[in-house]
Amino acid sequence: MMLKDLNLVFILGAVLAIFVGDVQVLTGILIVLGILNFVVK
Repeated sequence: MMLKDLNLVFILGAVLAIFVGDVQVLTGILIVLGILNFVVK
């Protein structure tokens, strides 16, 4: 996965979390990104 794709996913996820207003959604996205970042590295 390209770093650009991860950034895009993060941006879309952040926008979605803000739109929904659900903290759990943002937390879940951050956890998934953290796991992906760990796997990539």
